[in-house]
Amino acid sequence: MSSETVTANPLGKMIGDKNSLAGMSSQEGHFFKAFKYGHPLLLDEINLASQAVLQCIEKTLDSEVISIKLAWFLLRIIRKHSDFALITD
Repeated sequence: MSSETVTANPLGKMIGDKNSLAGMSSQEGHFFKAFKYGHPLLLDEINLASQAVLQCIEKTLDSEVISIKLAWFLLRIIRKHSDFALITD
């Protein structure tokens, strides 16, 4: 983690995809994959992350879900896998 980290890094982002029917596809970040599939995740130097990134992670941990939205439209909800573990340094 660093001050340059934005929420798209750990969670993921939408990217252009000419092979997709919608013209876009999602790219899962490390936090998203660990949360969804139940892997441990080490966030090194988390104290360097911006407030926006920390608040996003905190909200996700509190609610135990990741809500994927496109503008105002809810696309899907990912629930925290029971084996997910977050390790900070």
